[in-house]
Amino acid sequence: MKKLGLTALLCLTAIGTNVVAQEDDSYAGYDAIINDLKSSADSLDRPISTEVNWDDVALHGGLSAALSYIRVESPSGSVQAGLLKGFEAHLGMNLFSRRSRAEFVLRNFAPEAISSQLQVNLNEFETRLVFLPIIRDQILLRMGAGLAFRRIDVEIRGNSSAGQVDQTHTATNVLIGLEKKVAQEVSLGPDISYRSPITSTAIEKSSWDASFRLNATF
Repeated sequence: MKKLGLTALLCLTAIGTNVVAQEDDSYAGYDAIINDLKSSADSLDRPISTEVNWDDVALHGGLSAALSYIRVESPSGSVQAGLLKGFEAHLGMNLFSRRSRAEFVLRNFAPEAISSQLQVNLNEFETRLVFLPIIRDQILLRMGAGLAFRRIDVEIRGNSSAGQVDQTHTATNVLIGLEKKVAQEVSLGPDISYRSPITSTAIEKSSWDASFRLNATF
């Protein structure tokens, strides 16, 4: 009877040991599967998020003192020239690069007598594309071209030809200038530009313009 009990105890011990071993193998296999899944997930290429650099699409605005040396045809057919003084306001934005910019400009010149016969009043709206390569630290070159929509009023003085001409025309524009940063978001610089009417019937024949710009970046 004692031998029978000892034999039964040995069998139960073996069975329990086998069950525990099987459970340990199951846990080990489960951990291996989890580790394999984690390794596979880590090896996958994660999507790269591209953030917009808002400095590259910044807005610009400012004011300028402006001069225009304008050539106007008189009623007699001669071309007379004179200097107009005024101011301009401009608004622009970077075209997804700090080195290219679209600008919109409003100009207003005070009425000025450019000769004894002609008094000229000029207003203008201009759109232009400007490129800004670096010359040196904090100094940019401004090169651009655009279209200007100009409204010119010419008062004609004289005994036989007195009167007034009001005309609106389109002119091409090319410019060159400099822009120097004087603060984190503020820059100064001169522009020189040349305007030529598209139509030969315009009373204005051409003009050389200069401005000194104060520009702020937002």
